[in-house]
Amino acid sequence: MNQELKNIGSTTMTVKEIVDILNNEAKLAFERGDYDEIPNPLVHRDALRTLKVLESKQSFGLGAEITTPIISGKGREQNITTYQLNKRQSIALAARLSVDLHMAIIDRWQELENQQSKLPANYISALEALVVSEKKKEQLKLERDTAIKTKAEINNKKTATAMNTASQKSKEVNKLKIELDQSKQYCTIKRMEMVNHGQKFNWRLMKKAGLELGIAPIDVYDANYGTVKAYHKKCLVESLCINNRRWS
Repeated sequence: MNQELKNIGSTTMTVKEIVDILNNEAKLAFERGDYDEIPNPLVHRDALRTLKVLESKQSFGLGAEITTPIISGKGREQNITTYQLNKRQSIALAARLSVDLHMAIIDRWQELENQQSKLPANYISALEALVVSEKKKEQLKLERDTAIKTKAEINNKKTATAMNTASQKSKEVNKLKIELDQSKQYCTIKRMEMVNHGQKFNWRLMKKAGLELGIAPIDVYDANYGTVKAYHKKCLVESLCINNRRWS
């Protein structure tokens, strides 16, 4: 995927931009009530794998490999490798990544094309527009560098105290998790799989068993998901019976 783009005009879109636009659209869709919960965010490396599959088709063409700077979650600038795509390629990739959200990429292309149509026709105006654009970029860079510097100057004592408090809270949460998972009457799916050396348990069968026995699951804390369902030990026995009946 390291060949240069050809005959795509001056406007392109990177895979990283596509991922960011789709993830932002997912949040907006959730706020509008289109989803009951925010969809799992798209990951740049997964999008690159999807792009590689599309590039295997001659009709899709090849993207241009570039290196672009991003700001990490820790406020540090780092370079990542991504790919530039033309309008046709970017829409195709977006549709493959998310059928529900890819209209956001089409809308973004409409914005880019409207901006291009407003470019000055004469050379002097074009240079003036370029100067204004570069000044805006410098201002944004200055604001970004100032934000990074400010963050780096946070009081070390307060930071250490906050980290120690977070560590203590984490220990308390882990202790509570262990106590809940070791309950003699209720147990999470994760705990059952650990105790049974990786054997998989179907939560749907556990739920069905609970309904038949009239024993409702309880919510317990989970470090990854906030809360998960814990099922009574009788549900485990009954779910195995249900599974046997299904295959008998």
